[in-house]
Amino acid sequence: MYAPGHVGIALLCYSPVAALLTHNGRHRERRAGTVGVLVCAALPDADLYIIQLMHRGITHTLWMALAVALVFGITGWATGRHGSRAASSARFGFAVGALGVGSHLAGDVITPLGLRPLYPLSDATYSLALVYSRTPAVNVAFFALGVGAFAASHALARAGRLTVLPGVTDAPRGNAPVLGEGDAGP
Repeated sequence: MYAPGHVGIALLCYSPVAALLTHNGRHRERRAGTVGVLVCAALPDADLYIIQLMHRGITHTLWMALAVALVFGITGWATGRHGSRAASSARFGFAVGALGVGSHLAGDVITPLGLRPLYPLSDATYSLALVYSRTPAVNVAFFALGVGAFAASHALARAGRLTVLPGVTDAPRGNAPVLGEGDAGP
């Protein structure tokens, strides 16, 4: 997948999270998460610019997703003001890092080249071979789908139309948690 396709897939994956944050009045977190997810979605292709790295090598693995998630989690913890806020910021940072890199991996696993998620421990390649990464129409379609989903989720959240989701009330609650106590499910 090329950059526009990865941006679209990242926005598509992050849209439900952004909608919940918007719905709950957590606009700063939504903006920071959006930037973080987009940055993390681009990170695996840093191997295109570092000649010592093989493309779709170590930067396209679950290890990279974990490493980036840990860095973002630690950054979230460090920027959290104090106490439970630091823990919440750490969890959010970890999720943003994992979602960003994970969305990139999802975009590459659907191409014939696929990826080796456990490299260097395993050379097993996984591919769904659904689309070619170099096809402009595919990249534009994913970009449009991601931007459209992100815009729609934002509009629906601002209009209070997320009440079909478990744990979401019919009116925004300012800085209240996304889920109330006991709403975590089974």
